[in-house]
Amino acid sequence: MNKPKFSNSTRKLLIQLPLIILMLALTLQILLTGCASSPHRDSSIHAILAKENELIEKIKAERSEENLQRAIEQNELLKKAEAHLLMSLDEILNANKVVTTKIMNPTKQEAKNGKDEGAND
Repeated sequence: MNKPKFSNSTRKLLIQLPLIILMLALTLQILLTGCASSPHRDSSIHAILAKENELIEKIKAERSEENLQRAIEQNELLKKAEAHLLMSLDEILNANKVVTTKIMNPTKQEAKNGKDEGAND
């Protein structure tokens, strides 16, 4: 059976094929990573957290209406549930504040050390 004969240029191409594939993969990765830039991500996260905080404030305002408060005062189980709900909403607001101040905008010292300098661990 006859073996297929490759010319010198074909041989060179076959030898360089893994390098070409690697370069294409790295180029594609760089292009895709560049499109997912940090400032766009940060601004979208800030927008989402701002809307979430606004919604939580509206919920808290609704929950403090007089009619609802009178209904809650009549049942001990509802009092406990309402207290837990309000504590949870406050914790979510605090968590959002931490995300926007500490995680989204770390100080140079925090970024350098990879941890919060104020934490005493």
